[in-house]
Amino acid sequence: MFNDERWYFYDWGGVRIIVLNSEAMLSQIRGDQVEWLEGVLASTPPCMWKIVCFHRNVYFSGGHGNASDLQAYWVPLFDKYDVDVVFQGHNHHYHRTKPLRGNRIVWEGCLGTVYITTGGWGAPLYDVVPQRYTVYENCTYHFVLVSVFGNGTLLFEAKDPSGYTFDSLKLYKGASVCVLLI
Repeated sequence: MFNDERWYFYDWGGVRIIVLNSEAMLSQIRGDQVEWLEGVLASTPPCMWKIVCFHRNVYFSGGHGNASDLQAYWVPLFDKYDVDVVFQGHNHHYHRTKPLRGNRIVWEGCLGTVYITTGGWGAPLYDVVPQRYTVYENCTYHFVLVSVFGNGTLLFEAKDPSGYTFDSLKLYKGASVCVLLI
């Protein structure tokens, strides 16, 4: 489960949460972590949700640019093993992408990964720069609440400090089907 606490995963009910170290040396990003990540993703049961978290942004939303090393080494594994959602920070705002696969927008069910930038807590905010893959963006302090339901549904709610939900995403995964409800 743990890999010296630099990158690790945790299974919680029907969700596998994978935490990677995007601040590691390039040799670890493309070597040790790729090898470890592929093993963890390959061993995930098919009906289990896969959520990956790390700091730097894979896809640009303003502030810092794309992490091209993560795009080159991690995104192909996210695509190969059908990662559902990636949480990333680094940019101090909220940004949610359309489902992406192979660096392209896809809409067929859950054939793509949704990337959520959630860096809106405590530091000065950055302007958001909408991209062709942007579904929703907001330059506000916030947090994201993830609710897991027994019927195979995940609900993501982006909330401002007063608790107002300004964006939400619902995903459903059954025994043989996955549906994206925006």
